[in-house]
Amino acid sequence: MMKKVVFLLFIFLSNVFSQSSNDYEIDLKQSLDLVFNFNFKEAENHLSTLSKLKTDDARPLLYLSNIYVWKYIGDKQKADFEKFENLSKQTIERAEARLKVDKNDRWAYFSLSSIYGYRALMFFMNRQYIDGLWAAKKSISWTDDLIELDPKFYDGYLWRGIFYFTLHQVPSSVKGILSIAGLKGDIKQGLKDIQLVANRGNLAKVEAMYFLSQFYSGSLNDNQKAFDLLKELSGRYPNNKLFVYSAAVELIKLHKIDEAKNYLQKIINNNSTEISAIKELSYFLLGDCNFYQNDFSEAVSFYNLFFNKYDQSQYKPTAHFRAGVSYYFLNNLEKAKANFERSISINSKISEDQFHQRYAKKILSSNFDSTILKIFYTWNFVRSGQFNSAIKQFDEILSSKIDDDKKIVATYLKGLSYFKLNDSSNAKKVLKEATLINSKNELWAKAFAYLYLARIEFNSKNFTSAENYISKIMELEDFDFETSVKSQAKNLLERIKYNF
Repeated sequence: MMKKVVFLLFIFLSNVFSQSSNDYEIDLKQSLDLVFNFNFKEAENHLSTLSKLKTDDARPLLYLSNIYVWKYIGDKQKADFEKFENLSKQTIERAEARLKVDKNDRWAYFSLSSIYGYRALMFFMNRQYIDGLWAAKKSISWTDDLIELDPKFYDGYLWRGIFYFTLHQVPSSVKGILSIAGLKGDIKQGLKDIQLVANRGNLAKVEAMYFLSQFYSGSLNDNQKAFDLLKELSGRYPNNKLFVYSAAVELIKLHKIDEAKNYLQKIINNNSTEISAIKELSYFLLGDCNFYQNDFSEAVSFYNLFFNKYDQSQYKPTAHFRAGVSYYFLNNLEKAKANFERSISINSKISEDQFHQRYAKKILSSNFDSTILKIFYTWNFVRSGQFNSAIKQFDEILSSKIDDDKKIVATYLKGLSYFKLNDSSNAKKVLKEATLINSKNELWAKAFAYLYLARIEFNSKNFTSAENYISKIMELEDFDFETSVKSQAKNLLERIKYNF
């Protein structure tokens, strides 16, 4: 009888502890959802409670740290970086202590892999590159240990995938440093790892989906796949301004301007004070959306809101340039001139800003060259998806007597319009014409023409021809958007080389 009572008591206690463990895991997942939905205060309260409830689990501290990663991505506040530093060290201490008790604790390995991944990300954003590389190396090391222990622990592949993918794309001049640090990139394996977590992960699934969307967008030229992921994420986490903003960016790249405006308006209507910079940048993008639709009155109203609310210099030269173009077509030359001058006066290292500053100088020095301004007006037809209208307008421009600088830009953009219409035959013909035009000042247009010719050949599986066009890009030097164009070309070359 006593044995039966003991047995029943054992079963009862086992069920109690099992239920308690399940409740803890559910609470942890719900707390993480609060983080992803930018409900930071509520998330912090829940995670602090869980951290005290289970003092040998590093995950609550890991996700408390994650709050400050999100905040720092948005607003770059020193206090958030310092708070992260403190919490990340606590996370490491707790996870390492847990492994001394149980050397096979998978979540402890995962916590170490993740926290060093976050540390690398934060160090890179703070321009502490050496610290970032060492943190990345530690993250990959802990990841490899975890995967060796349990290959089916899919969350564990996240940071190895991120680093393999991104480190493969660093300039050749940096690869020597990576080699000294014992780091390497593998773009194909990195993509495979991220896709695995995005499809089969648990706690790391959301982050994997977001990083994967950025890889599709920035490196693999697949904006539709990027948007599909971001649409799902922003639907699940509507208060996450970064997800909503990123979705809007992809819609703009897909030329779906009205849909993008709807997403951006959601951010404007969101009264949350978390990560204010995203809301401020949304005014800039709303200005761009209206500019691309040649709705210049609405464009300048949003650009002016952006100027008043955003206290950093990035993107302001571009916004002032586009405001200047808008005022020109609104027949207000005084304000047009003032905005072009303001664009030129702001210090920015962003290639897009520098490009528009150069054109602001050209417009002012030429006393408002109408052909240049008409090219930008017609370029907006391309950006807003009115490709046939763009082709017609560029034909008009090209039929007039213009110099080679204007001719190469108009020809390239006409070829791009055909490419967007999936008219490969005409796209190839016109883009090739662009590459034959001699222009030292607008070499960027030739580089982009080669890039889209390479993409046409890649899509047709004519890989040798694609490689030939890529080699021509690499021969060009000192042009606008050089880093971006060559990076895209190298990524295309990697896809040919590794067949993905």
